[in-house]
Amino acid sequence: MTTLLVTRPAQWDNHDNGFVKVIHAPVFGPVPRLRGGAPMGDSVGGCATDEGLSKLVKLFKKHKPDAFLFWAMYGWSDTDKHQLASVQVALATCKRIAPKCKFFYGNGNQATTIRSGEPDFNVMAFKDVIDVVLDNTRDKRIHKCYTKHGFNVDTLHTFGFDPSKFPTSFDVKPKYDAYFGGSYTGHTRFPNSGFRHDLLARIDKEFNLLVSGRGKWPMKNVERYRNAEDYPKMFSRAKVAIGCYHDDIERYYTKRTIYALASGRPYLVRYIPGMEKDFDQGKHLVMYQDVTDAVRLLGQLLEYPKRAKEIGMAGRQIAVDNHSWDARLMDMAGVLGRWL
Repeated sequence: MTTLLVTRPAQWDNHDNGFVKVIHAPVFGPVPRLRGGAPMGDSVGGCATDEGLSKLVKLFKKHKPDAFLFWAMYGWSDTDKHQLASVQVALATCKRIAPKCKFFYGNGNQATTIRSGEPDFNVMAFKDVIDVVLDNTRDKRIHKCYTKHGFNVDTLHTFGFDPSKFPTSFDVKPKYDAYFGGSYTGHTRFPNSGFRHDLLARIDKEFNLLVSGRGKWPMKNVERYRNAEDYPKMFSRAKVAIGCYHDDIERYYTKRTIYALASGRPYLVRYIPGMEKDFDQGKHLVMYQDVTDAVRLLGQLLEYPKRAKEIGMAGRQIAVDNHSWDARLMDMAGVLGRWL
């Protein structure tokens, strides 16, 4: 059996599926937090603490793991003396303790890599210890970028969910027509910002829309940003879940994709290249191409609630089958089989 040490604060904790034995390394401390002190929640990276890094080294000494899976680890703030250098020293120490251990880095900044053509700064900061970068997409441009900079690369979706802790919304009576969760970024901050604003403005005009997120969304029904366990609960409040991501990164799925499918609400999402390889249009979810298309399809889902529920149920099932943490661990077992 392969021993895998993982830095995520939950999800794969001390799990044993017969192929992989998972041991949690609590590098983010007893109360994982982001820079600035906000709870880490289900974010992919957070602030490594001195105590956490010390425990990481001790776990390496005790277990001599076959593989180590880690994500971005920062200091408490941009001005804090405890910065990436502390993490780099700890990781180098672990590498010396278990030289045969493969270090897998779960990258989460694909949009940055696409725009710049360069690996994000976290990948470069940990270059001396990384054996394989695990990309959250199937985009050949990103894989080519890593390879050009001397990295091995494979694919592992970053997110999953626990079906036992994520009930469906099948029996909850919704108040709103549609729900979108995400922070307001104006029109120009990211390539996707303008499209997302125009889409939600149109839906808000023609339907009863609920939005939750940071920033000043110019919509009628706006609530505070939701994270971790609070975010999935929001899907039960609307008849349809809305998704809108970068449409130029092949098979790039975030936690919103997983949570929306897992909720059991029909998921109306912007098409991204290759999505049809993982989901059937009109069966597991509904893909749209532009704003007009999205509004038309949303109207159809609301007009035919029985059909909408069937899509929601099928979406939930494919989430359980392919995107639970158990399924994600099996994906990781495949990765380990290729590199160990």
